[in-house]
Amino acid sequence: MREHTQDSNVQVMDDAWGDAPYFENYQFDVESEQSTRVERFRAGEADRMALPTDVIQEFEEAVDQVRVEDQQDPYISFQFFNQRANGSILCRERDGREAIARVIDKDTITQDIQRGRTEPAVTHQPTWSQWYDESAVDAYGTGITEDDIVTARDLLRDNENFTVEEV
Repeated sequence: MREHTQDSNVQVMDDAWGDAPYFENYQFDVESEQSTRVERFRAGEADRMALPTDVIQEFEEAVDQVRVEDQQDPYISFQFFNQRANGSILCRERDGREAIARVIDKDTITQDIQRGRTEPAVTHQPTWSQWYDESAVDAYGTGITEDDIVTARDLLRDNENFTVEEV
């Protein structure tokens, strides 16, 4: 900014920048291995880190040394199914994909795997997004009931490409 203000064609550059700190060097260090990043953070060799869910509680308990903040972000994890010709026959048709979506328990995934640090996602838009339209969403995979399981079986049973075996 110091160099910019001297050579700038900006008409008004008030004195607000007069006492601004100027850094000659900024170091950004990236570790490719997550376990190494966590160990360096534990040792105080890092200023900021996106913590993996399995160590968040440890750092929350270290109140004097670390401040843990939850941030909303638009990142949504996906569970992919191979829907190509060489993939599962179940995923090749809409009924099969819907049957899967109805019975994969997103509540269990978010509570047990993500340790309650996220919400179940039912669309590509987070629920807090201004573009999320609840009236246009079929929320499958949350609060699964026996009716959801029966509906999934019926979707598969009514399709000639699938076979459903009652267990």
